[in-house]
Amino acid sequence: AAILREAAVVGLDSEWRPGKNSTVALIQLACRSRAGEEKVLLLDCIRLRPDELGELLRPTLRSEDVVVLGHGLKGDLKELNRSFAGAGLYLMTGVLEVGKMAALAEEQKASHAGAGEEVGGEKQAAEESAPP
Repeated sequence: AAILREAAVVGLDSEWRPGKNSTVALIQLACRSRAGEEKVLLLDCIRLRPDELGELLRPTLRSEDVVVLGHGLKGDLKELNRSFAGAGLYLMTGVLEVGKMAALAEEQKASHAGAGEEVGGEKQAAEESAPP
């Protein structure tokens, strides 16, 4: 719990078997503290009660001082709330879906393709009015 209290950034991923009756079995938390220390936590959810999981994760997920990020995070959070209805994990702040950011970055990269010219092996864009 101390690792989560000191975290500034938390990467979250959860694992479950496909199917309607499956519950989250494992939560992986990659934590980076404000001091730059990095730790990984693996939570065996089969052994945790919803109230225990809630006590552990709620302060981090609701903190305005922590960025929680993940790929497919919406699905992970949906499954966590379904699997642990009593944990109170539905209210969160500072959540960042990196999958959407990656897609946006790819769109921007594609829209800029061909807009620059090769100079010394690197692409550089130049305005026509800029001096050489």
